[in-house]
Amino acid sequence: MSNYAKTILSCYPSLDSVIKQIENLIKKRVKYSFYDYSSTLALAQKLIALTEIKDDLIDLKLICENTINSLCDEDKTLLKFKYFKIIPNGEFDHTSRNYFRKQNRALIKFL
Repeated sequence: MSNYAKTILSCYPSLDSVIKQIENLIKKRVKYSFYDYSSTLALAQKLIALTEIKDDLIDLKLICENTINSLCDEDKTLLKFKYFKIIPNGEFDHTSRNYFRKQNRALIKFL
């Protein structure tokens, strides 16, 4: 289960751009649908599938945000440092042995 959490945290920063790209793709497909020689039903099914993917990604982003916001400040800092490459201000010791234990604990809490 932790592999899914790691994957979600790794792709989280790029979810906004992926959602925008899918939205642009939907707009282009609608705009240039006149030149598509497939049936209207097939085109509608493609657009619905793209819209469902976009909605699923938005839901994933919101769930991830809510889960991260529900963590304590230390766990948020650890996850943001590891997965989002956000360097925290102030004292932060990422060289000690406790860092890796805390990192694993924060990932378990994220689950």
